[in-house]
Amino acid sequence: MTARPNIVFLIDDQHRWDALGCAAAGLGPRERSWLMDGPPIQTPHLDRLAATGMRFSQAVCNVPVCVPSRYSFMTGLRGHQLGVLSNGHYIPHQLPTPTLGMALTEAGYRTAAFGKMHWKPAAAPPEHIPDRRGFTIRATNDGEQTDGPSELRFEDTATDAELAMRRDWANRFGRGGENRAGYVGEVATIPSSRFPESWLADLAVDFLRDHADQDSAEPFCLVLSLDRPHPENVVPHDYAGLYNPADMALPPPVPQGFTEDDDYLRCLGDEYDWPRMTDDELRVSVSRYLANVTFVDACFGRVLDELSQLGMAEETMVVMTADHGDLLGERNRSHTKYCLYDAALRVPLIVRWPNVADPGTLSGAPVELVDLMPTWLDAAGLPVPAYLPGRSLRPLLEDASAPWRSATLTEHYTPAAQIDQPRTQWAVRDNRYKLIERLSGPSALYDLASDPCEFENRIDDPQFAEVRERLRTEALHEIMRTAELYPAMSPHLTARIF
Repeated sequence: MTARPNIVFLIDDQHRWDALGCAAAGLGPRERSWLMDGPPIQTPHLDRLAATGMRFSQAVCNVPVCVPSRYSFMTGLRGHQLGVLSNGHYIPHQLPTPTLGMALTEAGYRTAAFGKMHWKPAAAPPEHIPDRRGFTIRATNDGEQTDGPSELRFEDTATDAELAMRRDWANRFGRGGENRAGYVGEVATIPSSRFPESWLADLAVDFLRDHADQDSAEPFCLVLSLDRPHPENVVPHDYAGLYNPADMALPPPVPQGFTEDDDYLRCLGDEYDWPRMTDDELRVSVSRYLANVTFVDACFGRVLDELSQLGMAEETMVVMTADHGDLLGERNRSHTKYCLYDAALRVPLIVRWPNVADPGTLSGAPVELVDLMPTWLDAAGLPVPAYLPGRSLRPLLEDASAPWRSATLTEHYTPAAQIDQPRTQWAVRDNRYKLIERLSGPSALYDLASDPCEFENRIDDPQFAEVRERLRTEALHEIMRTAELYPAMSPHLTARIF
């Protein structure tokens, strides 16, 4: 491998950590999820990627919401450092810190980002996000509505009938498709080849071929970001029937007398009508979600296969992850990511770094998506700024038993019942326990070994007092550390620290 590898970053949206064919490999019985009790999940390409790199079974996102999660891993900063904490928050003009595209373009990489960036909400003024945020080539399937300037747009390639069909989905299922009808979804009348995910994969393959034809000595950074399996659960007709609804496992029911501690999750259930989903609807929902996971795998697979066919695989670092997960019917049939439960904050994470990561290895280290930016900078031979809260994954890739942090930190910023109520929730999680701190509602402590569904809140249990205080201290110290790091230590905002 060259000193500076090419970098391919594969992202999809709302992909649960356990929705991979290889997800159960190496896990103990108590680490398995209910989704693994259904039929095998068909992700042959991502399974092969994991077999040639390292899979992280305990990876978490830093904000389980689309916009802030993407700002976070594309800059390497936590949500509270940037001030982007919800889908309504964004930075409209120049960012105060480099994105992956900015850093690598400046370092001489050829950069391209195809697909969903989600730099702003759909209601933002069109003049906001005035540039490509460092990527030389941009393509979008959202008509620049949420992504900013792009010279390639899916809507310019779709027929009038296809665009009308997509508008009909938005009208019937709502933007984002996260209500009961959207999660049940439907089978489309068009094949997968006419979906934007396929178009974006085509562009990625063309980019690789063009780079190979140029026989350039400069490395490249290619980002391919796909919308699915985010609802609406509309499945291409050539993927219909891939999973039989009757064979689907269902999430464990909540215990008798169970009360949901997360007020916002209860409100969402009332608004979106999830609790009234029938068993049949839920099985259809899960089957269509998995069909879209398999569709995404095929799109990513085309890029991975092209890397191999062009002889680039051994010169390219590949990272695959998602912006967050999805409850997919857990906790009284909730279908969302807007919470701090494991199904929402845990994500798949696979890293293939030839000659660094041993093929087919599994790490249970508590890693976070803010660790990706330091890893990419490390791979590119660039200094890792002191103000970044994460750390390069290289030590773990070289030795899965290398010393690492003891817990992860994830934040979530929810609407509040009253305007003056604090809205932030924090989750600090080690490989056995998780503490969720809420200022406007009951906090929670879960023993994930005995209670993986997070049904039994042990926050006031004297037997867990030491665990509770230890995790609270870890969360406090990490928040204090990152508050000092940025912007105080950022050279982009201050030239010198006295």
